[in-house]
Amino acid sequence: ERTLLAIPHKAMVIPKKIHFFWLNTGGPVGMSLGLSLLAREVQQAGHRAKITHLCPSRGKPCTPEVLAAETADFHADVYGIGFVSTELETARKLLPLLHTINPDALMLVGGIHATVAPQSVTQLPFLDALLPGEADGLLLECLERLGGKGDWKTLPQLWCKGEKGWQANDAVSLPDISNQTMPAFDLVDFTDLIARKHGFVEVIASRGCPFACSFCQNPAIMGYYWQCFKGYKASHYLRVRNVENVLAELREFLARYPGEIKAFVFGDDSFLLRIEWLQEFSEKYPKEIGLPFVAAAIAHQVTFETSELLAKAGCNVLRLGVECGNETRSEEHTSNSSHTDISRMPSSA
Repeated sequence: ERTLLAIPHKAMVIPKKIHFFWLNTGGPVGMSLGLSLLAREVQQAGHRAKITHLCPSRGKPCTPEVLAAETADFHADVYGIGFVSTELETARKLLPLLHTINPDALMLVGGIHATVAPQSVTQLPFLDALLPGEADGLLLECLERLGGKGDWKTLPQLWCKGEKGWQANDAVSLPDISNQTMPAFDLVDFTDLIARKHGFVEVIASRGCPFACSFCQNPAIMGYYWQCFKGYKASHYLRVRNVENVLAELREFLARYPGEIKAFVFGDDSFLLRIEWLQEFSEKYPKEIGLPFVAAAIAHQVTFETSELLAKAGCNVLRLGVECGNETRSEEHTSNSSHTDISRMPSSA
């Protein structure tokens, strides 16, 4: 007798090419950490990626000549464009230029402005879709579906343009960042960025903030997820990477750019969210990294214990937001620390 083994057919996914553009025509020179992570994620899955940092002070303004040169050797299936609110008009200029170069490419926008003001983004010419919120895993799934895995227009969290206008799909979850991927070191000129920042390198060990200050972007971001999830709480938005995962990224930076890095800057909204995490970090960071670092905190989180742990780890600058000298006005617009918390800090730290 013969036994036949039935092997289920798995649809082949055709690798796609995505060309990222980070718009940085005004303000301080810097690269989007989130965009760099997404590029690495799609690379690891077998897709091809390229990043163009549109920044006049780095020799790449948003002009037809620059775009022609940047796209000449990379015919993308998708253009992924990220920007902050002050770059909206640059995006309005960029999309028609890209469409002229490659009218068949899918035009996709993401980032903070697409999250807090998506309606303004939908007015951009030649835009096909936008991906608000955190896109870890989702952008990759979009490319997989474009490559034959399924219908990309039904992707959770995606807004896509159809015959009857814009269709907005709800988010279904927040990404787990405990073992976050590394940045796309091969696609970003970190040597130049490190030199411009005088040896300082920004990394992020956590995402989210427990507070909703009126002048901050966090309430708008959390509001987006509140609309999508039932039972969503601010605590769900707060996530921390594993200490080893963070240290692995720092070791990679030091190995790739020996002698160039003087200190790390943690861009977290608050570095003191979890005391257990800080205890582990303060044990391992001095032994494995040993460079000074900068962090941010909220006044009432600065205690004898957290101060000692920060000092043990090697923190030489702790940034605090006083926000407003008028306590009444401060209470109207902030929801974190009072003036009493701030005044107590020198005695507790």
